[in-house]
Amino acid sequence: MRYEEYQADELNQVRASASKWQTALVSLSGLLVTGLGLSAPYLASTIQVEGARWSIIGGAGLALLLLAVAGWRATVAAAGVPEKVNGSDEFRIAVLQKVTDSTKALRCAQRLFIAAQAVLIGTVITAIVMSPVKQSVLPSASVVLHDGRLLCGVVLRDSPTGTIRLTLLDGRVEQFSLQDLAAIQPVGSC
Repeated sequence: MRYEEYQADELNQVRASASKWQTALVSLSGLLVTGLGLSAPYLASTIQVEGARWSIIGGAGLALLLLAVAGWRATVAAAGVPEKVNGSDEFRIAVLQKVTDSTKALRCAQRLFIAAQAVLIGTVITAIVMSPVKQSVLPSASVVLHDGRLLCGVVLRDSPTGTIRLTLLDGRVEQFSLQDLAAIQPVGSC
């Protein structure tokens, strides 16, 4: 195989690899944009710390920017096949330069992709840490009734009609009126 053919073959291999990276980066960017679009309203409403909210938005934006630049570099690496000028020194130099440029652009795209992953992982961890932990809707309570029974469970509802529903540890639901209540004490858990 002649030098020109070898260089052209190497260039085609680099560009084929860059084309695969380009497809992967576009797919990942689409998934990220979709995920952010679906989760952004939830994150904006649940995260109460303003600095954390902005760091999550900034991290997601930075990850998208890094993915966009990585996609652009992969596109540069995957761009076209050189025009063939048979056997000339200009052709050899042009092909060698294109192989070098495409290889550098592909490596840059790969490094940007890794940076985008790192930023995205940091952003997700920040979102998880800063999201509030879901608590029971109403607190647990220890209740003493006039008939001497002691009940402990999660308060489900107290209504204006004067009834309280309590879910006990065994799963049963007890309902009683406020007039049956001798004492009630909020507790962390039963």
